[in-house]
Amino acid sequence: MPAPLGLRAQIVQWAKWGVANHTHFTYTEGPTRMANMHAAGKLPVTSDCSAWVTRCYCWAGAPDPNGLNYDGEGYTGTLLSHGKHIPLAQVQPGDVVVYGPGTGWHTAIIIEVHGSDVLTVSMGQQGDPSFVWVNAPKSAPQQGFAVDGRTPQTFLQFLPVDATPAPAPAPHAAAAPAKPATPPQVAFGARGMDVFKLQQMLSKHGEVLKIDGIFGPSTEQCVKAFQAAHHITADGVCGATTWAALGQP
Repeated sequence: MPAPLGLRAQIVQWAKWGVANHTHFTYTEGPTRMANMHAAGKLPVTSDCSAWVTRCYCWAGAPDPNGLNYDGEGYTGTLLSHGKHIPLAQVQPGDVVVYGPGTGWHTAIIIEVHGSDVLTVSMGQQGDPSFVWVNAPKSAPQQGFAVDGRTPQTFLQFLPVDATPAPAPAPHAAAAPAKPATPPQVAFGARGMDVFKLQQMLSKHGEVLKIDGIFGPSTEQCVKAFQAAHHITADGVCGATTWAALGQP
């Protein structure tokens, strides 16, 4: 039976929601880590890495990735035993990575795949959830768990592959021109993927900053420096002109 439409996307959305609300999370490996499992979006959240994976699946309406029907149990070992082990070439957003030998010692939700560069949302310490690369691109150095032989990992799939083909265009029908997307305006205090993308692009232009999806003082300073160097009003707000100078279409 195919996965419900958009199920993987919902898992990814909940993972990103965790990053946006990370200040309301407490990292714990204690008995409260699975608390409020069925209360989608209820803050504050207490969790560890495997509980966060389980929570995102539960809130998205997916089957329990531990195979335990959301009974309040589960850890990296049950994820490993219940999931389908897949190679990197088959990984999709919504899949899971487990690090370490044996029953594993850390797990995270995959939200983007760029060849061998896999971006996850990780709940591994106080201050998380946060964006973490499995293989950190050299252009965007991250905190992360590098694949270097000391930290072996397994990619797991719990949902059927999304393989619904796009409908074929009608014969002789002219494609409607795509409406250009308006670049988002990003400023101090913002969080999420737009900030993450901005930080990546600033890094590619030589700015040195932490790429964590949080628009704090250091990111604002880097934006102002980039704007001044490109003769843009140095207000620290990344709007259409700044995005264009960074190379964002």
